[in-house]
Amino acid sequence: MPNLGHLELTTNSYLRFMYYFISGQSEFYHGRYKSAIRSFKIAERLIEEVNDPAERAEFYQKLGISYYRIDQYTFAASYMEMALEFFEKNEAYIELEINSKLILAAIDTELERFDEAERIYNDLLESSKPFPAAHALVYRNMGLNRMTQDKLGEAEIYLEAALSIKEHRESILGVKTKFNLVNIQLKIDNYTSGLDEIEKEVNYYQLTEYIAKCKINRGLYLNHDVSLVEKGINELLQYELYFDCSEVAKEISSFYEREGKLSLALEYLNLAYRMQKKQSQLGVDQK
Repeated sequence: MPNLGHLELTTNSYLRFMYYFISGQSEFYHGRYKSAIRSFKIAERLIEEVNDPAERAEFYQKLGISYYRIDQYTFAASYMEMALEFFEKNEAYIELEINSKLILAAIDTELERFDEAERIYNDLLESSKPFPAAHALVYRNMGLNRMTQDKLGEAEIYLEAALSIKEHRESILGVKTKFNLVNIQLKIDNYTSGLDEIEKEVNYYQLTEYIAKCKINRGLYLNHDVSLVEKGINELLQYELYFDCSEVAKEISSFYEREGKLSLALEYLNLAYRMQKKQSQLGVDQK
């Protein structure tokens, strides 16, 4: 006679896994990555109840991306490799394989291993050709890679290549790429329009991180309004987006240094340093 009690326990445990996994995905979608990881870590305690290896791999991928988003690269790479153990063996999951390798390349970029990142990107440009959305994502990440190296002209070319692909242009990621492109144009004093439309889109999709960044870009480059810049900074802090706050603070510092406003430049440089320290101490319970 089947053990119905064990079946009920297993089912309930799987439902609990799905509850915390979906809760984490919701937090991730809204840019609350630390909160997402808290839910994902509870789900991970129930991972043995997940019998589908593809589902497990997708869970590990999402957890790895979340760790990447809070600058915890060791954990991010570890979970991404766990996901790739399955994706690389199954041709049906080649797009997820591409996305996972893009995160590993992005980690190399953040660690300034630019040659290694470029090798991965070049490989993925070829393998992603049959998949327009993934192909555009490779171009987007190559653009972000060039932004990290301050090669803004090259970054602009790659971001425009990503947006030339309809599947990307009409997606939420496409909204983020449009922001990156406008940000470059503002930096190099080549901006004509676009921020108004992006502000509408990021508010529509409730993209917390980009709502804050739009305020900062408008206050810094267009309105010259320090209070608006500060409002955006405070929103990033509110959602514990310390990595983004650090990156934006460095951008603001460089802007004010070029303007000759050295006291403001120093203030934001100090903020960037504090956010880097806070990010490195952030951590998430690994139990």
